[in-house]
Amino acid sequence: ARAANATLTADGALVVTLAAATRYRVYINAMLTTANATMDWKYDLNYTGTIGTIRCKRRHAAAGAIAGTDVENTLASAAIIPSTPVAATTTGVAYVEIEVNVLTVLGGTLQFRWAQNTSDPGQLTVLAGSYLEYMAVA
Repeated sequence: ARAANATLTADGALVVTLAAATRYRVYINAMLTTANATMDWKYDLNYTGTIGTIRCKRRHAAAGAIAGTDVENTLASAAIIPSTPVAATTTGVAYVEIEVNVLTVLGGTLQFRWAQNTSDPGQLTVLAGSYLEYMAVA
């Protein structure tokens, strides 16, 4: 859990070390809870090595998302996922799903990072059961 902190920080359970010159498929599923209705938060991906090519697809939904309007926000990108703000409309559970196909040049660590977007004394928590899966692909 993080409170009163707007600095993107890696989640130790949602990190993987990737080897150089290898193609990977990575899937991240993070479930979060917001402590209050005005809490906004953000997330990104960070890679400490060098990327040759990358394709990312991400989906997220804020706690309190209203069907037909802001239930799910999606993006396909040929770049690593940048800092992405998410506004909540109520307390409860939110989620982020990210699929990545990446060819590394230099090895490094791929990290899912998250924080409050605006510092708030309430707790933003990534829930147990959130996970990262990866595999090298030909």
